Amino acid sequence: MQKFLLLLIFLTITTYAQSPHGNNFKLECSICHKEDDKPIVFDHLSTGFMLSGAHLNASCINCHNSLEFDKVKKECYDCHIDIHQGSLDKNCNTCHNSNTWIIENINNLHRGSRFPLLGAHQSADCIECHTNNNQFKYDVLGVGCYDCHKNDYVNAKSPNHITENYPVNCYECHRVESSSWKSNITDHSFFPLLNAHNISNCFDCHTDSKYSGLDKNCITCHSEEFNSTLNPNHLNLGFNKNECAECHSLNPGWIPARFEKHSQFYPLSGAHSNLGCNVCHKNNYNGSIPNTCFGCHENEYNSTTNPPHLALNFSNDCTTCHNEVDWNSGKFYHDADYFPIYSGLHDGVWNSCNDCHTNQTNYQNAECITCHEHNKADTDLKHLNINGYRYQSIGCIDCHPDGRSNGAYNHALSGFLLTGAHIETSCNLCHNQSPTLNTCYGCHSVNFNSSSNPNHISLGFNTDCEKCHTTERGWQISQFSEHDNFYTFQGAHINIKNNCILCHNGNYTNTSSECSYCHLDNYNSTTNPPHQGLNFNTKCDECHNQNAWQPATFNHDAEYFPIFTGSHSDKWDNCTDCHTVNGNYSVFSCIDCHAHNNEITDDFHIGVQGYIYSSRECVVCHPTGVSLGSFNHANAFPLIGAHNNTTCNKCHTENTYILNKTECKDCHFDAYNGALMPNHINYGFSYECSECHNTEYGWKVYKFDKHDEYYPLIGKHKLVATNCQSCHPENYQTAPTQCYSCHYTDYVNTSSPNHILVGFSNDCAVCHTPNGWSPSTFAHDTQYFPIYIGEHAGSWESCETCHTTPNILSQFSCITCHNHSLPDMQNRHIGVSGFTYESDACYACHPAGTGAGAFNHSNSSLPLLGVHATVECNDCHTNGYSSLSNICYDCHQNDYQNSVNPNHSVLSIPQDCSMCHTPEPRWNSNIFPIHNNYYPLIGAHSYSSLTCYSCHQDDYNNTPKTCVGCHLSDYNNAQNPSHLSANFPMECEICHNQNAWIPALFEHDGQYFPIFSGTHQSVWNDCSDCHIASGNYQVFECINCHYHNQSAMDLAHANVTGYYYKSPDCYSCHQNGKANKFLIKKNNLRD
Repeated sequence: MQKFLLLLIFLTITTYAQSPHGNNFKLECSICHKEDDKPIVFDHLSTGFMLSGAHLNASCINCHNSLEFDKVKKECYDCHIDIHQGSLDKNCNTCHNSNTWIIENINNLHRGSRFPLLGAHQSADCIECHTNNNQFKYDVLGVGCYDCHKNDYVNAKSPNHITENYPVNCYECHRVESSSWKSNITDHSFFPLLNAHNISNCFDCHTDSKYSGLDKNCITCHSEEFNSTLNPNHLNLGFNKNECAECHSLNPGWIPARFEKHSQFYPLSGAHSNLGCNVCHKNNYNGSIPNTCFGCHENEYNSTTNPPHLALNFSNDCTTCHNEVDWNSGKFYHDADYFPIYSGLHDGVWNSCNDCHTNQTNYQNAECITCHEHNKADTDLKHLNINGYRYQSIGCIDCHPDGRSNGAYNHALSGFLLTGAHIETSCNLCHNQSPTLNTCYGCHSVNFNSSSNPNHISLGFNTDCEKCHTTERGWQISQFSEHDNFYTFQGAHINIKNNCILCHNGNYTNTSSECSYCHLDNYNSTTNPPHQGLNFNTKCDECHNQNAWQPATFNHDAEYFPIFTGSHSDKWDNCTDCHTVNGNYSVFSCIDCHAHNNEITDDFHIGVQGYIYSSRECVVCHPTGVSLGSFNHANAFPLIGAHNNTTCNKCHTENTYILNKTECKDCHFDAYNGALMPNHINYGFSYECSECHNTEYGWKVYKFDKHDEYYPLIGKHKLVATNCQSCHPENYQTAPTQCYSCHYTDYVNTSSPNHILVGFSNDCAVCHTPNGWSPSTFAHDTQYFPIYIGEHAGSWESCETCHTTPNILSQFSCITCHNHSLPDMQNRHIGVSGFTYESDACYACHPAGTGAGAFNHSNSSLPLLGVHATVECNDCHTNGYSSLSNICYDCHQNDYQNSVNPNHSVLSIPQDCSMCHTPEPRWNSNIFPIHNNYYPLIGAHSYSSLTCYSCHQDDYNNTPKTCVGCHLSDYNNAQNPSHLSANFPMECEICHNQNAWIPALFEHDGQYFPIFSGTHQSVWNDCSDCHIASGNYQVFECINCHYHNQSAMDLAHANVTGYYYKSPDCYSCHQNGKANKFLIKKNNLRD
């Protein structure tokens, strides 16, 4: 090989007369080549590339495939194909060395990357994560668990991560450093696992492998214990199965239990409050425990000898004498509480309780008259003139409560003198309750409520009985001052108001207030005139009054018609001469008795407007019976038009001619309501008919001044204001208000311009006014766009040149007729913000058709920044280019309403988007100035300390607001003291604040009790020494740990008032833990 190389070199030199290694090769040939056949010796280090590892054994031509050695580069990738296809750094030395291309420790390499290999990742094959078709191409992967384990997340069934809305931040439950994905660090803060709940096997609670929908209520898991508990039987006693925590703690076995609702069954007061449950319940809580004193204390009752309760047959209602504080000291004092038998006149005159209490089963009854030496006759004699005296034992005690005669009770001096039937009434009939009532109604309410004649309740009588009754037997009525509330006594009735029976006849409930009820006999017997014979009305008050029944107040001449005076005096014999209908005096006749007939009377009334030959009309016109001053319609309501030929009863429909109304609507109201053309009611027309109608036949409309309220008659329309038929040929109800509806023929026949051919709008008001249809007011240049002046004058032939869509003149095109093209326009609008090549945009920027003063978005109220600069114009200008709002919410309302993380609508986030967002892509929020409205960021929570992700973890809807919600790991990991093992409460703010979690604010000595100073310093080992109820630090014990016992403490506190051997009492008296300050009874006891 070397000989061949030398030959090749020699031929090259002789052929080209220069180095075969290229012009840049500077070494002398002799450095490598010798004249003899010795091997070529070359120090590769002189090139700056030391041969090491596998390079030492490689052939030169493996790298130098040309004699021009300087063409070979020094970088690995210059010789070695990049099998990673550019996915990794070109610095091969990062992973490989020159000894072997095999990577010896991938974990060490990964440790310096974005994703160190921990836990199960250390043993995973590369291609399990790097899944490209080329197994050596390592594209950049996400470092979040979910990036690789999305399928695991989606396919997880126990629990179902998707339906349960589990976060995609897998690290919340799983540990990347673990060798298994099974979670043992689940954030259980929504249901803290404390004490007995602190279990390691999830399936103890999640028995069906379901991790969702599990109710937090105790009974969800403990229903079997609840239902099977027999002592006490929770079901039978109706315990609340949804409130287990009311009695039980979370300690293993759920004990000790507390039962704060004991008072619902039996209140624990006095000495009962210090007893253990088993003292009364004897291991039985099933409701068979008695709730009376005697039920538990029968032995004490039977064994008591002073006095012997059993022998004396004392009541077994212990509360009569005893209380719950102390059973030994009874409170029974016969002399003070009941009657003096150990002092006074009765001291020493009795031997046994049953001397007075003859009924040994009832000590409430006592007898006086069975043991006294006196008899009834003597006692009666001694009580002469004593009001209320009765010879009975209860009466004796009531009057002689101290057993003496001096100061005895006398009813006459009591303020309630016994009169009438009260004198003979037995005392106990009234004194049957305490205190004894002293009002009539108090004793006689039953009589009042049951009275039926009259019914006192239904008539609303006053309960002050003495207003009507006396105390005489039968409680007869003496007066009834409230009679005027039911019927007023006037006139002659006043003289008989105390003779109730005269009107009521024993019936006080159904007495009528009509005169005829009492005076029907007077009506029937009257002969002048005969009321019954003439069938007079029985309404007596029409003619009579209550002062006296005679004379009557009826005056025919003054009230009705003169028959005793004037021209009709002596012209009649009987009432029936005029009142021809017997029994109905409202009906009368004039024409039956007069000598004239119809023809004569008609002649007399020629020229009298409204005349009719009828009796009632006679009286109406001749109310005094004479012709002078008779009625003439022309002087009251002139009959004109159709009224002049209308019969009287058409208007005077109620047969009355007096005070008849004269308004049109009074007679024509039905016509108003029934009018349909037009419908007067629907249009709210006035009841003033004369505003539109006159009295001619048909009530035709002759004016309509309110037309402007429905359609203003202006311009030439005024000329047809009185010619309604011009517009309303047949129909007043649905007459159109659009010009085109009436002027259709004008529109069709117009030829200059031809409205139909050009496709003009049929909204005539666009160009015309009501003053005249021509000339029109349409001016294209000033109203729309200059086409007769300016740059566009003479550059169009017809409307269709720009308005390319027939019949739709609101549409136009600029770019179809201009000679410029899109590239030309883009060049001309370089730097113009918001430019787009479309006709609407042309017009929006060039409303005058010139380039001068064209619109530029950068000079508007909304410069296009951020993502706005990349959107199409019509994305925002969906309805044209004018009057577009520059308020974010007006365009992004849907984004606001559809936001879910956070839900802007639910959280009532303000609609001022710029408060939080910028126009950069994705509208990412850069600030949130109203955070304090939801959760104040103070102390260590301030913006300068935390990022949003620190708390929200990309979930802005369900971020907890409690300390433990975020700081559970701090709670669990706290060691000094251990919060978890000590079962500290999770209300972190009790001890900590938001400025810094350390140091804590909790100070046992200053806030509660000195344990780090004073006599209790160093005498305890753990919190539970005193706080024996795990998890409840409000409960503490003193007597469990002190070296003294109850006997010693009882002795030390012998004269201390209120002493109890209970921990709360220890603390109440010794709040500093010292024994030299007691709460001492006020009287002098030993210190």
